[in-house]
Amino acid sequence: MTAIIAVVLALAAQPGDQPSALPSPVATAAPAVPAAPAPSASPAVVSWLGAQIGQSPADLRSSLGRPKQIVPTNVGDQWSYNADKGNVTLEIIVDQNHVVSITARVNPGRQSTLADPFGGALGMSASALTAARGTPGATYDNGAEVAYADPSGARWDYNFDNGAVSGISVWAPLPPPTAPQVVSDATHDGSTTWKAFIVKASTQTDAANAELAFLQSLSCGTGGTWQIITEESVSAGGGFFDLYHVACSTTKSPHDFYFDVSSLHGRQ
Repeated sequence: MTAIIAVVLALAAQPGDQPSALPSPVATAAPAVPAAPAPSASPAVVSWLGAQIGQSPADLRSSLGRPKQIVPTNVGDQWSYNADKGNVTLEIIVDQNHVVSITARVNPGRQSTLADPFGGALGMSASALTAARGTPGATYDNGAEVAYADPSGARWDYNFDNGAVSGISVWAPLPPPTAPQVVSDATHDGSTTWKAFIVKASTQTDAANAELAFLQSLSCGTGGTWQIITEESVSAGGGFFDLYHVACSTTKSPHDFYFDVSSLHGRQ
């Protein structure tokens, strides 16, 4: 297993391993995580080291600044930051415009005691981690990784190297995607960028399909429909827009419609 996949997915149990409760989440479905021992103080939200599960890339950049690198992976884009005076690399996976995992990993030849909200810390022994967090919900790879549930439904994984915690990660499955939607009202008639229709969608493809369906639902002239002449992407005032140049099928009169797709931008 690569280090990147270990950020988000628990290690698959090898032959002979006996997970105590949690299945190894190698499929896209979220694993059924048993309740963890009640911590002394539960965090109100799943946030750690300045990042938060579920936040957008724009909010992540606002919180932590520009990452030292962004690497595309098979589970999303990995944003990397330095932490704990360079002793730790903070690895954050962004997928479908959401933060899905946060990992702190000790750099080779370095040491750190960076702690999570539940008292687990880098550099801890297995016995010290158990004393802080209780019995793990699952143990994998002969103790090389253990997992605990978060009261919010997220999962905390701890990786060991030479008997000490070398990596801590928290991750949660993405929320189910919402149906794409185009918002049109008295203040959003599509005539200008500041009155653009608001597009709510999870992907660019969903956004384009929603825009086309919306345009087909509009009428013009006498029994006419809007026909697309050209389409382009524009930016204005810090926002991003899909601009459609159309003409009425009956009167041939031209018109422009703006769709605000800013929510799909700002990934990097």
